[in-house]
Amino acid sequence: MSNRLVHIDSIIEHFTRTPMAQHHVCGDLKSIFKQLNLNIRQGLKWGRSWGAVDPIQVKFFEKKSVTKNHGYQITLDNPEACLSDAIPLKPQRVVTEFSRSIPLNFRLHLDAGNTWAWFTHYCHRKSSQGFYHIAMGFGSMGWAIGASIGTCLGSKQPSVCITGDGSYLMSGQEITVALQHQIPVIYVILNDSELGMVKHGQQLGGAEQIGFELPKIDYAMMAQSMGVEGITIKTPGELMDLDWQRLGNKQGPTLLNVIIDPNEVPPMGQRVKGLADQKESATPGG
Repeated sequence: MSNRLVHIDSIIEHFTRTPMAQHHVCGDLKSIFKQLNLNIRQGLKWGRSWGAVDPIQVKFFEKKSVTKNHGYQITLDNPEACLSDAIPLKPQRVVTEFSRSIPLNFRLHLDAGNTWAWFTHYCHRKSSQGFYHIAMGFGSMGWAIGASIGTCLGSKQPSVCITGDGSYLMSGQEITVALQHQIPVIYVILNDSELGMVKHGQQLGGAEQIGFELPKIDYAMMAQSMGVEGITIKTPGELMDLDWQRLGNKQGPTLLNVIIDPNEVPPMGQRVKGLADQKESATPGG
């Protein structure tokens, strides 16, 4: 993978995170991609045109893949789970439904943990307007819980915080700030009663299974005790019935307690492999 990586960035300090890249290009992103697009359209140095992707598109539509809502150029780890009606809810189904139903003007914030893996792999929205915010720098759990409040106050648009139960147990009291200021921040807790990235990281890495269990908590009731509307989502029908416009038009926050299948393995194999490779290279004689 590293021999294909080109890191383009407007901040030179960020290059320290990709020492494996073959090329580092620093400059104004708009100008760089404007020139790249020009080169591609004119066929300069590329030796091909955009027509080269047509066979991929044809193959996709011939197979009529269930990934059609994600784009023909995207290959998913487990596309069947995106349409699953299983209970507990498959995380893939939750992300796919959210990608379809959350209005594009709502600002999404992804918290650290398995939320990163599920959404970066399965969340493909219809427009570049519907982007999401993510903090990959320190990977701090609970970041999105406070950030969604600040973005809502600054943008005057509804915010959606996607977090896990582990992160919420650390910083969930921040919901009272949204309550105090009466702003439409929608907290979504992917509730599997465990630290999912710890559990699956241990499994995929062949490590001892320890320290990932969390108590079973009804976060909707916890929100209600604070005067916040709390909704528990357990079935695909309840997931699809969510009225996002109503929640975004409220003068106050909402909490969605989404019960997901804890046994679904997130698409984080490359992360585990990268950590293992770093450990091996750091070992004397490794």
